[in-house]
Amino acid sequence: MLGENLTLVSSGLAIAEKPNNSAAVDASRTTGGAEGARGRGSVSESVRVLDVSDPAHPRTVQTFSGVTSVLPDVARGLIYVANGKGIWILSH
Repeated sequence: MLGENLTLVSSGLAIAEKPNNSAAVDASRTTGGAEGARGRGSVSESVRVLDVSDPAHPRTVQTFSGVTSVLPDVARGLIYVANGKGIWILSH
């Protein structure tokens, strides 16, 4: 998971985000973007939804490519993922 951002969404579920172009993300962070380029939709990412109920053996549940936005909604148990194919709403 080198170069990936890991976000724990709930007990046993995490999201791993990896920029497809790390140089563009680094450049956007130096220009003051609070969320990096992803927050503005200009750099796509590969996103993996992980089952981490067994932390020693995390398991990839779903992978999305070309992701421009990810929004976990913990209160509703949902994760919104947007890419070139549309908006995916995942329930956990």
